[in-house]
Amino acid sequence: MNTNPILTIFLLTYNHENSIRKTIESIISQKTNFPFIVKILEDCSTDKTLETCKEYERKYPHLFKLIAQKKNTNREHIYWAKENEINTQYWCIIEGDDWYLNNLWFEKGLSFLEKNKEYNCYCGDVLYSNEEANTKYSCITEVQKKSFQKLGHDLSFDNYVYVQTSARIYRNIIDFKEINNFPKSDIYIWYLFLDKGKVYLEHELMSQYNISSNGIWNTLSDDEKLNRTNKVAITCNKFFNYKYAKFYARQIKNRKFKLFKMLLGSHFAMWLVTNNYLKI
Repeated sequence: MNTNPILTIFLLTYNHENSIRKTIESIISQKTNFPFIVKILEDCSTDKTLETCKEYERKYPHLFKLIAQKKNTNREHIYWAKENEINTQYWCIIEGDDWYLNNLWFEKGLSFLEKNKEYNCYCGDVLYSNEEANTKYSCITEVQKKSFQKLGHDLSFDNYVYVQTSARIYRNIIDFKEINNFPKSDIYIWYLFLDKGKVYLEHELMSQYNISSNGIWNTLSDDEKLNRTNKVAITCNKFFNYKYAKFYARQIKNRKFKLFKMLLGSHFAMWLVTNNYLKI
């Protein structure tokens, strides 16, 4: 039996003392014939997260590799890791406050990708949970409610839904060292894989994503969020022309853009955005 890992799991941790065990146990409990390695990217936690990670590394030295930062990088360590720590055919990311709900997640995803070489990414449905607001909802269920149509399995620029990081497995087809100018953001990588080829969406619930008010996005001011949004649209246009930029803009709930798109057409509306004449 082949014991060489074919999947690299990046586990991002920062002050996840209350949830990290559940996350790690959801990885260990995976029932799969495909060997994998977990690379823990510990971003200088100030609580007992690091101690827990060291405990699991000692207990499962063949399974865990701890990469602990001496200074907090504000998640920047994941971009370094993508360039230097992917030595397997496949890779994925999970954060220390999320976890897998299905213990066949790796088996299902890797089996599919091994058999279907034309697909570069495998996704499962994800449960979004917000304990502060006491709400939970399934990604696919919400999309189906809005579209009033059965969502297909193939995802593309024309038929898409944003699937959170913990519900994706990527084929290792991108040399991140060669795309240094590409924006360092999870959502860009998602778009990049959609541009490279087929992405498959499994409708079965696979993971849980826990929304936190202390998360990076939620701690930004409204102006900072707007600046990031504009930067995304502009960069989209540079890298993928209007196909990519329109794809991004369709996800932004803004009446102003929709009005301009209706009156002027999507290309011209997107031109206004990318040249800072229209803020979205």
